[in-house]
Amino acid sequence: MAARVFTWGARVGDKGDVSFAVLSAKFGDGYQQDAADGINNRSDTWPYTYIGYEHEVGPIVEFLEWHGGYKAFQWSPPFGRPGLYKCVGYSLTPQGGPKVQLTATFTRDTRTT
Repeated sequence: MAARVFTWGARVGDKGDVSFAVLSAKFGDGYQQDAADGINNRSDTWPYTYIGYEHEVGPIVEFLEWHGGYKAFQWSPPFGRPGLYKCVGYSLTPQGGPKVQLTATFTRDTRTT
C-alpha cells in the first residue's frame, strides 16, 4: 500500500534541522579519518505548527492518529526534498474561542530513503 500524503501547509518560520551520522577515528599522530555511518546517514527533523479552527485541525489530528507514530507518510518540507516522514506525537493548545494550535515534529524515515 502506498503511503498517504500529508498536504497541510506549515506555519511560516518553522525551520528544519539536518544532521549527518559520521564515524570518526582519531589516530595517535593527530590524523583523523571520517566516514558516513551507513548508507542513509542524513537525518532531518522539522517542527510543524498549524493554527486554525477546530474543524480545520481535526483532519490533521485524524491523519496523525491513523499513522500512530510508526507508519510513515509522504511529506514535502519547505525547501526540502520530499520523502517519507514519521510523527511520534503532537500537542494541541487552545488559542481562544474555536481556534487551536497543533504542534508536532516530523522526522525523516531514513530506513526507506
